[in-house]
Amino acid sequence: METYTLKSNNNKKFMKTMLAIGISAAATNAVAFAPEQAVQEADIEKIIVTGSHIRKGDFESASPIKVMDSQDIEGVGAVNIGDLLAKVPSIVGDTTSASSNISGQDSGLNTVALRNLGSSRTLVLVDGKRYVSGMSVGSGYGVDLNTIPTTMIQRVEVLTGGQSAAYGSDAVAGVVNIIMKKNFDGVAFNARTGQSSRGDKKNSDIEFTVGKNFDEGNAWFSFGYSDDDGLMASDRDYARVHKSAVDNDGDGLLDTAQFVGSSHILSGRIGNYKGDGTPFVRTADVETSDAFNFHEYRSMLTPLKRTFAASGLSLELNDVSRVNFTANYARVESRARFEPIPLDTRNNIFKLDKGGTTGIEIATHPWFAGTDLGNALLADGITHLDDVSLTFRRLYEFGDRGAENVRDTFRIAGEYEYDINDYNYLTVSATYGVTDQNQTNHGDINLDRARYALDVEDDGYGGYQCADEIARINGCVVFNPFSLNGISPEAVQYLAADTNIVGSIEQFVLSSVVAGELDYSLSSSLDNIGFAAGVEYREEKGQETPDPLRQAGIVRGAAIAKTKGSFDVIDIFAEVHVPLLEQLNLNAAVRVGDYSSVGRTMNWTLGLDAPLTDSFRLRGAVATAVRAPNVSDLFAGGTATAAVVTDPCNGVDASGSTNIDINCRSISAIQNRIDSDGAFILTQVESQNTSGLLSGSEDVNEEKADTITLGAVYTPESIQGLQMSIDYYDIEIDDAIAKTDRTVILIRCYSVDPSQFDPECGGKVRRDGRSGAALEVNAASGNENIIATSGIDIDVSYETTLADGSLYVGFAANYLDKYDITGKESGDTQNLAGEVLFPELRFNVNASYTYDDFNVYWQLRYWDATKDRNDNTIMTEELNSVGSQMYNDIRFSYTFNENTNAYFGISNVFDKQPPLLTANHKYQQQGTLTNGTAFDLTGRAFYAGIKLNF
Repeated sequence: METYTLKSNNNKKFMKTMLAIGISAAATNAVAFAPEQAVQEADIEKIIVTGSHIRKGDFESASPIKVMDSQDIEGVGAVNIGDLLAKVPSIVGDTTSASSNISGQDSGLNTVALRNLGSSRTLVLVDGKRYVSGMSVGSGYGVDLNTIPTTMIQRVEVLTGGQSAAYGSDAVAGVVNIIMKKNFDGVAFNARTGQSSRGDKKNSDIEFTVGKNFDEGNAWFSFGYSDDDGLMASDRDYARVHKSAVDNDGDGLLDTAQFVGSSHILSGRIGNYKGDGTPFVRTADVETSDAFNFHEYRSMLTPLKRTFAASGLSLELNDVSRVNFTANYARVESRARFEPIPLDTRNNIFKLDKGGTTGIEIATHPWFAGTDLGNALLADGITHLDDVSLTFRRLYEFGDRGAENVRDTFRIAGEYEYDINDYNYLTVSATYGVTDQNQTNHGDINLDRARYALDVEDDGYGGYQCADEIARINGCVVFNPFSLNGISPEAVQYLAADTNIVGSIEQFVLSSVVAGELDYSLSSSLDNIGFAAGVEYREEKGQETPDPLRQAGIVRGAAIAKTKGSFDVIDIFAEVHVPLLEQLNLNAAVRVGDYSSVGRTMNWTLGLDAPLTDSFRLRGAVATAVRAPNVSDLFAGGTATAAVVTDPCNGVDASGSTNIDINCRSISAIQNRIDSDGAFILTQVESQNTSGLLSGSEDVNEEKADTITLGAVYTPESIQGLQMSIDYYDIEIDDAIAKTDRTVILIRCYSVDPSQFDPECGGKVRRDGRSGAALEVNAASGNENIIATSGIDIDVSYETTLADGSLYVGFAANYLDKYDITGKESGDTQNLAGEVLFPELRFNVNASYTYDDFNVYWQLRYWDATKDRNDNTIMTEELNSVGSQMYNDIRFSYTFNENTNAYFGISNVFDKQPPLLTANHKYQQQGTLTNGTAFDLTGRAFYAGIKLNF
């Protein structure tokens, strides 16, 4: 792929001007000359083909297209199109109600990823046009499928392989094109309700659509509402108790899953004591241990409420021109829940890690003097709170933490079509979309106020008051974070801080395409050459503003910076469909883009379609693809993360001589612990509490990919209704954009020559000035990796008409041969094929049998046995191995008359429970004790509904 870095504002202005002139001239000509250019009686059907701007009735794609229709959507009981897509063997749910169950900015999202390459590399279209992102601009990019009304979906086409030449940036893994119903005439009503076999996970869905055909066109309107209660971890036996993997036999390998819990407990943990002065005792039994069980509070599946309204209008202006308009609005509300916030009095309030002091003497401060806790600390020789190792307490009086998200998405699209003659046509279209997000975070504490509330004095009436007079005037109420009952309702009212983040992301796309066929063929026996050429302008912009408390970092939740930025791009593209021989067609496309962010890019596609016989076709395509950095990649101000970081200084002693050893020992706090303990060994709390921000970078460049697909299609004439296809794919992405792994940041920083060592790693790393533990490691977007994946897709379907009905059977499978991520700088490769989210084999079997007015639809889904880590060195193979999973879903429906259909379904018929993944497993999703992207969390569930059509 040839990539240019020239950025020319003059060129871009010129291109915008030419686009505007071209569209205006085309529209003017269409109106002025329509009567003279009426289409003749020959009516050429123009079919939209995903992956091409050429519309021809006999067009065949050189790349594989998977098509799912309304029968597939209804058959699996999908109330969200993401529920259907996540079951396709080549697709995974990227952000789901399980993966974002305790997340802040992303809770309530439903995005998908082709080839498991991420939602930002999967282009989602609606009727062939881009759709605005639903993700927080500070955290990522992806279309929220919750916002697309399922009832109006006619079919979904999934096209794999690089499609940037046809659609521009983001189509690296492929395209998901959602085709909406057209010309809806009548009234449709669908009501559905369901729940799990345990009586929870209740959900309901109501959709109403009305449409009318008239002489000049069609108009329709649709409205819907759905409600899903979600699940808490405590609702399922397998997830009720938080478990970690431990080494019980002392051989250095984790071998047993058991309760460990957190030392951050409700009554407070001060040193080795609880708030009442008794020793803190940890056991493997959650009923007898003092440790905190996270899963008493955590969401497992995020509850959702969705409201949508959509409408469309199609008008035939005259014999040769028509317009189409669609508009849709969706509101998605979610509430993720997790455990009360753990307040670290020493570091959160008094900033000991930054050189501060508590100023609290154990013998004289009212919260300790004469108490059992104070006496126990003094007996251990601890006279000052600064010298206590731990001062954590969960603020249960403030309620659970969690994020309440409200997302409003609005999108409008318009398209004008003009038939230039019988075979050529012009399309001008525009779309505008915006997603507004308002996030409220609950259960936090104002740390500035907490500092005043801990500086107490006698109030002269046998109680205590805040010592600072101005603070008292402002309503200061004392609180005691060292006691189980030390925080009054009045103190909660003074200290509680519900914070919020507001933001939006906007997308505007304007395009013009001339397409059809030339009056030329390579020989008289061949069809004419098809062509398309066009120009497209796209602008994306976003902003996100945390409230002043989060920006200033004066609450317990991690500080978040503001995000604001935009980019635009002008693309020029062209494609041809050339019949070379009776049994060989060439498809070629090229697109050149000029980005305000990364300069000029070019992509191309070359495909061959060879219908060798009426029954057998060969197809293949090679392509280059590009993903320009999105607004989040470029401008994200910083999203909080608490993902575990491996500190290269952990375990360093006085004897090591590597650069890492020397650089670690140059930090006085680390050297002091080596002097006193013999080595720098992190505690469990220290190793799990490295916070940080993940931000964008304007220095990031575009990703570049090379893709290959090769396949064959067989439809034997001897067996009517049978179709088989097999396709090989290979995708390699260079300069893959990612947030630099925070462990990698530490290793890079500490591996340099000691003469070049910077303890703050360029401002990315902050350590505790007393303990030496890494408190904060920040990361930014970079072109970090090379991603390579390859595999095989197999599709088999058979459909036949029986004496009193019909039968359909389908088989779809994906075999994953390779999925490797290689660090460009380190050269280290992660071989992920065969790990939990990258099974070597996934397949579905679908069957639908119709007898008179009765239909039964059955689906079997298989997820291959996997490993948690292919390079496992930390746990036994028994713990590292994850067994295969098979799920069965079934749906029965009966059509009473032409207006009424009722249905009943069971998902996960045999109540298959998910495999156990502990907190030490790589793929465990918090709050689940397993992985909800791969495995069913609900268990057996029932649903029933009715459809009315008039």
